[in-house]
Amino acid sequence: MVRLKKHYLVAGIWWAIGAIATIYLYLFLDVTGPEWGVVWGPQRLLLMWVPAILVALPMAYLTIMEQASNPWMLAPIGRYAPGVKYKLLYPRRYVEIAVGGAAIAAFDAIALPFTGVSLCCIGLIFIANFFGPFTVFSAIVLAWIIEVLFGFGLTAGSGPLFIIVRGFNDGSIYALAGLFFWRFILPRILKGEKGYVWLYIPYFAAWNAWHLVLWSGYAFSIGFGIPAYYPAVAEYLATCYPTNIISGIIGCIATEVAVRAVTGRRKEETPS
Repeated sequence: MVRLKKHYLVAGIWWAIGAIATIYLYLFLDVTGPEWGVVWGPQRLLLMWVPAILVALPMAYLTIMEQASNPWMLAPIGRYAPGVKYKLLYPRRYVEIAVGGAAIAAFDAIALPFTGVSLCCIGLIFIANFFGPFTVFSAIVLAWIIEVLFGFGLTAGSGPLFIIVRGFNDGSIYALAGLFFWRFILPRILKGEKGYVWLYIPYFAAWNAWHLVLWSGYAFSIGFGIPAYYPAVAEYLATCYPTNIISGIIGCIATEVAVRAVTGRRKEETPS
């Protein structure tokens, strides 16, 4: 009999509560209606906290707890040694989060002179892949706090209420990307295996599908309301997801280069 890990059970119950809350929001409160105020106004931002906390955050919790329950996912890439105890929180991790958060905030403020590529997305994917779920989630939340405190970037433009929404949504999206990379792709790179490139297909499908649920689904429908939702989400789908793919590919290439530079020719022992 397969024993279900506790964090899967907790996340499942959390999502069940989120499902009930979703039904209540959309069927009884009519959160897409005009009575909730202007597009992306304070009332709508507060309503977006519900799916951010009850739908997005459980995914972040699940990915982080999965990382915490696997010792080799807690060790820096190339430094795992069987039998050694590793912690989720230690000084190097704090540095990774601080540097990562500052970098993400800076990248988010930089507009490249051409469309289709996001420096912020490249950085997010690299941090997720190279450092794992906990670091990228924490760095994202820190980045959006920095934007509000210093008054720049998308988060600052929408105000402090947006920190929870963007932090938990984006944090869970890239934490999922990081977990997938560490679980399925990184072990094969470290072992010098060939033919793993096809795994990037479900990798991109997973975190972009979750992005679709949280942003194109919950956030945009509540934030814009009907009928403004339809043209807004159509434009978002046409621009954001191609950018996610292109920037994500660049981020993954950068990750592989960094992994090979760190590990050299030594093949690390990882779970099969």
